[in-house]
Amino acid sequence: MDLNHYFNQKIVTQPARPYLGLSQAGDECDRRLWLYQQERAITKREARIFETGKILEGMILRELKEIFVIRNRQKEIVIDEKIKGHVDAIGYLRDDPQKINYLIEIKTMNYRRFSELVKGLVPKEYVAQMNVYMYALKLKSGFLVALNKDTSELYLTQLQLDEMSAQIHINRLKQIVASTQEPERLSIRGLPHTICQWCAFKDHCWG
Repeated sequence: MDLNHYFNQKIVTQPARPYLGLSQAGDECDRRLWLYQQERAITKREARIFETGKILEGMILRELKEIFVIRNRQKEIVIDEKIKGHVDAIGYLRDDPQKINYLIEIKTMNYRRFSELVKGLVPKEYVAQMNVYMYALKLKSGFLVALNKDTSELYLTQLQLDEMSAQIHINRLKQIVASTQEPERLSIRGLPHTICQWCAFKDHCWG
């Protein structure tokens, strides 16, 4: 048995989810969002990436409790039965006498993406995700908490609610889940889009 192949390339089945996750609101590919509702196969390496994120989220939240009072963790947001999500946390700053609640979303990033964030370039998919969360929760602001996976440095940046953007993203998700036909694949002049490279459905679309 090739042990390295087993632990990294072995295929495991990820059951179909009966709803589309709000965390994917910023995904620019309609087809991928539509396919996410189906059962799909992922490798053990990919499954480990998701599990590592959950472990690191718990570690970071323990540190955040030094300055935040965490009121809710993994609170469920329900737009309708087909569109749902879970936020990392909701909390307020310990030194705030008004106890204003903020959305708290935790992300891990490689060095390049982390460096771009520090320069003010917030990934648009994270902005979209936080906007729909804040809109659904009636929160005006939130903190994106990023961990540099290479250096373990933390960086917090505050985002303000953009109601119009949130409504646009939610309406798009509603259209996708209501569709009975698979949306067109994302392409550039008939060739795979750059985001297709690491997509779980690359073979489905381009195989």
